[in-house]
Amino acid sequence: MNWTILPANGTMFMIIITYQQTINSPIMISGVGLHSGKKTFFCFIAAPLNYGIKFRKTDSAGQPVIANLAASIKQLY
Repeated sequence: MNWTILPANGTMFMIIITYQQTINSPIMISGVGLHSGKKTFFCFIAAPLNYGIKFRKTDSAGQPVIANLAASIKQLY
């Protein structure tokens, strides 16, 4: 469960509670990369409870898992 506290009108706060959700079956998406123009493929697979969102690079040796995507960006196009 995640808690998000947002200022509502300056003195009051609105609390939003978000519960974990999962997908029933894998979701596959393919298309052309926005910046590279290369064919891109994503497959979303349900993960164990409290695993979080992680990415696996299947085009790299060892297929590394990237847990913090923003911290892993080395170059912007």
